[in-house]
Amino acid sequence: KSPPCAHVICRHTRTMSTITIPKEFAWCVLAVGAACFTHLYGNFKVGAARKKYNIQYPQMYAEKSDAHAKEFNCAQRAHQNTLEWLSVCQVLTLVNGFVFPITAACLLGTWTVGRIM
Repeated sequence: KSPPCAHVICRHTRTMSTITIPKEFAWCVLAVGAACFTHLYGNFKVGAARKKYNIQYPQMYAEKSDAHAKEFNCAQRAHQNTLEWLSVCQVLTLVNGFVFPITAACLLGTWTVGRIM
């Protein structure tokens, strides 16, 4: 004898889901675009440090024996840390922006300004 659930037919209904984007979401898009400038700013800072301390490509960090190793390595590491977190912060801003657009945009703006300072 088969179990009682063997003959039950499941019926799935297909419904369309809609996502409503709030008009304030534009602030999130603006904040994500502005955050890209932290990458450019970091590029300029590291490029200037390479020229100033004579660290040639493809060398990523200055050797400890270099006179200005600490200064250059700090600039390089700050830029790398920004790149590590930039995409994470941008994605989180866009996702959270569906519910809290102004707050998400303000938080990314604060992160951006903090990275440049």
